[in-house]
Amino acid sequence: MDKHLLINFVVNNDKLELLKARINRFNPLKVLKVQDHEIRHSNVLAWIFSPAESHNFDDKMLKRFLLKVLLKPDNDDVLDNMDIVYELQQKSLMDMKVFREKYHIDILLVSDHHKIVILIENKVYSVEHSNQLDRYHKKVKTEYPGYLIIPIFLTLNGGTHKNYFSASYDDILETIEFMIAHYKDRTSGDVIVFLNYYSEILKEKYAMDPELKRLCKEIYLENKDILVAKAIEEFTW
Repeated sequence: MDKHLLINFVVNNDKLELLKARINRFNPLKVLKVQDHEIRHSNVLAWIFSPAESHNFDDKMLKRFLLKVLLKPDNDDVLDNMDIVYELQQKSLMDMKVFREKYHIDILLVSDHHKIVILIENKVYSVEHSNQLDRYHKKVKTEYPGYLIIPIFLTLNGGTHKNYFSASYDDILETIEFMIAHYKDRTSGDVIVFLNYYSEILKEKYAMDPELKRLCKEIYLENKDILVAKAIEEFTW
């Protein structure tokens, strides 16, 4: 392989520089390594979903996410009663309390007024083990008899599990972007900045935003021969 072509690709490539600049631009949440730790994602989500928190979106963020997840076609087999959707739409969930790691569940939300429990098991990098989802579901049913239980299995791309509603980080991203677009006047500029930083993490790390996809595709198409030759060289080394 011609090393001069490879060096020119790496050193003298405006689009590659633009891609690196885009990925490496300052984001305080990256400094804190939020994107690499499941527990930190769960902390952010617990804050987002709590109606009493400082974002001032009340229960709108939580309800938007819930309704989006419940109405996903992938969850038709789990949602056996459409009345739940209409009831949630009409109810105020302002009394919803949010717990982290209660009964070892990542995020547990409880409304004693409406007798609703939402359990969210968040799997960013790890996988389910020791039948934990079944155990958590059973535990919640025991601790909250007579409550409506909404179990959600949140993964990067929407993993499935019996009795759990499937949710992905695309659902989280869409919920955040919807709130910023339609309800930003309800909150402060600091909250919007924070949510934008978090959205950027989700786009870059998990969903990849359209601009990054476009740049990657153009770089590949324009330098296909070099990249393929380098891959073959590495594979046969």
